[in-house]
Amino acid sequence: MELEIGNDHIGQYFTPSEVSNLCAQVVITDLKKQLEEEGVISISDPACGAGSTLLSTVKLCLESKIQVQDHLYIEAADIDRNVALMCYIQLSLWAVPCRIFVGDTLKLKYRECWCSLMYYVKGWDIKLHSQKLKEIVHKTEDYVPNFILIND
Repeated sequence: MELEIGNDHIGQYFTPSEVSNLCAQVVITDLKKQLEEEGVISISDPACGAGSTLLSTVKLCLESKIQVQDHLYIEAADIDRNVALMCYIQLSLWAVPCRIFVGDTLKLKYRECWCSLMYYVKGWDIKLHSQKLKEIVHKTEDYVPNFILIND
């Protein structure tokens, strides 16, 4: 807030780095557990702003010796194009596989989608697609029909 780039009139406030660091420290143990169970850490931020909280989480992942290019995927969005692209640039410079959407998360209406270079280089589109297929297969394995067929 020292730079006063937030806009009070539209409810735009930027998270101080101390708060971002605290949020990252709170979730890092859950992220490590997710990595052990699924082999992938996925983070979604529906109002990412410039990405302060996401960058703090990436920093902790790197300090924990997690290869972010191979094991971390971030999907984020913001309604303000300028700050969404700030987030995209910062995550791209940190070589984080990510997709950043510009648009309204609540209405699910997006105007743009920006994918980082690592998203393509490390094949995250394929990884995410195969992960969704595994989830579908797992759900169908647990499926128990709630009807009985009667033969005549």
